[in-house]
Amino acid sequence: MHFTKKEIYEVISIVVVIIVVVSGIAIYSNLSKNTATVPLSKYVKISNNDLLSNGQDHIYFISWYGCPIGADNSWVLYSFLNSTRDVAPDVVLHKSIAGTPGLLFLNGTHKLGENISFNYAGVPFEFTSLYMYNETLTGGVYNNAISSSSRVSYALSVLKGNLPESVYQVADKYETQVRIQNQTGSWSASTGHLVTMLIVTGPDGTFVHFWFMYPSFSSTVSPQTVFTNLSTYPQISNAEEQFLNALGGSNVACA
Repeated sequence: MHFTKKEIYEVISIVVVIIVVVSGIAIYSNLSKNTATVPLSKYVKISNNDLLSNGQDHIYFISWYGCPIGADNSWVLYSFLNSTRDVAPDVVLHKSIAGTPGLLFLNGTHKLGENISFNYAGVPFEFTSLYMYNETLTGGVYNNAISSSSRVSYALSVLKGNLPESVYQVADKYETQVRIQNQTGSWSASTGHLVTMLIVTGPDGTFVHFWFMYPSFSSTVSPQTVFTNLSTYPQISNAEEQFLNALGGSNVACA
């Protein structure tokens, strides 16, 4: 079959148009993914899948020693965990870099974090804390020096070395790729480091949480005061109730 030059040019033009359209769709799709945001201070369901595929519920608390958000949110998690078993021996009272009273989930000499097994409503759970930086973001938890330009890559290496791959992939995505609400970039792009993040995964799916669970404590309040009078703070009780609702499948938005 013989094609004229005109027919050949017409075919080429059609192919070019198709390529342009397909490329445009791909670019739009990527832009849509990059502009997706996760609301702050909310529990957001990101998947219906169990990241561990083992049928067990697991809570991952990723933070750093000096983080004010980690300090505040630690009380909610401690109050919840301590209602299921005595976890007082598994925490260290601490203040954030901003003076926020909090506690670290640490037991013994392993400064990266710890694992706590417990049961809630008859269901077995695992809790894992993992700390990426020291109090001042100048080093790791063993005070090995970190330059400001390597904070993101260093923390990612800590996460990759201490989390299951599927959990690490979620942490990496939501710390370095997904845009922050009301910001133009990701957490790592906006702050220059990774931030406190909560990941909960199990048979009912996976949700994440960023930012404060309740209005922050004043730096004039001591960790010992909060620890001793924990049940008297309504903001912690309310935040714990919201967390329990999220564990039960309610109070969770969809990404």
